[in-house]
Parts: sequence; structure tokens; C-alpha cells
Amino acid sequence: TSQELADVRDGRINQVLIDKLCHIAHQEWVLSRDATSLYCVAMAVATIVKEYDWGTQYLIGNGLWEIAQRIQNA
Repeated sequence: TSQELADVRDGRINQVLIDKLCHIAHQEWVLSRDATSLYCVAMAVATIVKEYDWGTQYLIGNGLWEIAQRIQNA
């Protein structure tokens, strides 16, 4: 959406956009449903979000686990 594009451009966190990325990752993860695949798609989402300067917290501490849970539940 235009709001999502503006949020990315302006460096504002947008949970709806993160949910959309998790939904896309979920579609890939369900093909295998194994831990390695979940880790890979969670790392991919966290890395994409980090590139917009509002997602570093998803690569440290429990952040990656939070993303993995969001992907599983998407």
C-alpha cells in the first residue's frame, strides 16, 4: 500500500508489512515444515525488515524466535 511504502521510506515500523512478509514465508515453510526451513525463512524475513532500519530487534535475543512463531501462525 502507499502507507507501507511511506513507512519503509521514512523508517517507521509497520507490523502489517511484517505480517505480510511472514505470510509469504509461511507459504514457503509449509512445503517442508522442518526446523531448518523455518530458521531460514525467519532469518530471511528478519534480514529484510532489518534493512529498513526498524527490525534489528528481530535478529537479536528472542527476536528471531518471535518471527519464527509469526511465520508458523501466519
